[in-house]
Amino acid sequence: MRVEVILLLERLPRSVLVVSPGDDVRRVLLAHFCGCPEDSIADLDMPENGVLELLRDHKGYSCRELTLTGEERLEST
Repeated sequence: MRVEVILLLERLPRSVLVVSPGDDVRRVLLAHFCGCPEDSIADLDMPENGVLELLRDHKGYSCRELTLTGEERLEST
């Protein structure tokens, strides 16, 4: 993942939706924004049918996992 993308996400004043086809990009983003060490990126658990929400807080970012059910996916289309 390019550093410029992460820097752009950090500078945005509003929320952004990042759609990623694989876990690799999500792991890198999660590790960066939640302050995980680089050597633990491969071991991060990713939700299978979920969304990771990164919220700005007084410490930088907090992470919340949202699980989508089949009904919610159908309603959003």
